[in-house]
Amino acid sequence: MRTLVVVSLAASLGVALPAIVFAQEFAARPRPASGTVLRGLVYQPRGAYGGPYHHSSPPAFSQGYFDMHGGVFRINGTDALASDFGGKMAFSLAPSLRLGMLLDWQHRSESQTAVISSGPGPGGITITNQLDLGSGSSDLVPFMGFLELEPAPKLMVSPYIGGAAGYEWLSLHASRSDIPVPFEASYGGFGWQAWGGVAMRLSPAVRLNAEVYGNFGEVSRDAFDTTLNAVVKETVSIEGAGVRGGLQFGF
Repeated sequence: MRTLVVVSLAASLGVALPAIVFAQEFAARPRPASGTVLRGLVYQPRGAYGGPYHHSSPPAFSQGYFDMHGGVFRINGTDALASDFGGKMAFSLAPSLRLGMLLDWQHRSESQTAVISSGPGPGGITITNQLDLGSGSSDLVPFMGFLELEPAPKLMVSPYIGGAAGYEWLSLHASRSDIPVPFEASYGGFGWQAWGGVAMRLSPAVRLNAEVYGNFGEVSRDAFDTTLNAVVKETVSIEGAGVRGGLQFGF
């Protein structure tokens, strides 16, 4: 009915046919109920989501580290330095506290010789004859658990302290030219260490560290004393100090 009225009105006013189509479309549109608001979907371009998804892994050193180190160590009362090689592995209990274990090998050797003669050899080369008066070596191996405190682990240069306790093995070897049978002995016992150092970050997962440490304890063994004709307890003090350093790899 509404369309016929529009057609009649269009004919009397001389309006073209497209106006009738427009009137039909306008009349066919539904009217929303009172208080109802119609909303359409909003198109969001795909590029607005910022590329592919990447899994975020925890930062290095948040779970712990593995370290390889070397240095020198001297037992109190001796002059020669022992070389020190070892490693540590630690796991984080808290951001500033780690629990781990360490294994070291401290080796020292020395020898005494006496020059018997020296003279020229072929081609003007000097030939020297020496007598080996004696030689000796020691190997100390600590295996310990430790706690390490690092107050500010996120700094580029970060100080830390640590303490360890566990078991230590000492092996001694000595020989002399006037004694045909060399001396061999192995000792064991409880020991502990304490250290302080600094770590410098080289990359997100690698740090360079250096520390001063002390080793404390006493190792022993049961030995037969021919003079007393009885078994006695031999003890050796392993107290000393050293320095060591190396690389820490975080995980």
